[in-house]
Amino acid sequence: MLESFMKELAKELELENSLTSEVPGVYVFSLDEDIKIYISTISQGIYFECTFSPTESSQQEILYTNLLLANLFGEGTNGATIGLTEEGKALRLSQLINANTNYKSFKETLEDFINIVDFWNEEVLTYK
Repeated sequence: MLESFMKELAKELELENSLTSEVPGVYVFSLDEDIKIYISTISQGIYFECTFSPTESSQQEILYTNLLLANLFGEGTNGATIGLTEEGKALRLSQLINANTNYKSFKETLEDFINIVDFWNEEVLTYK
């Protein structure tokens, strides 16, 4: 299912050869040189993950508080979850969508996910 969704997305965006998978079942959607969304199939559904912004901040406590509030009920993240990388040096956004989704829902969720990454990437800059 994910493979057909990615082929359809590549066709719509005229990115025929750029949404290929080096690892079977894992696709990379690049927003820019530094920000990449990894899209994969897991047993529960389709999983989006993106590491996007360093957490270095002069106002780190306020930033983390706002990130926690954004995660509360998913209202500031459109249902995705903001967390930290294993090293704690960057933010990571992740989201799981139902395995029984259709292409339209997949595409809309991906668009929302991209918008949330863009929003929080810019928002973090205000805390530096």
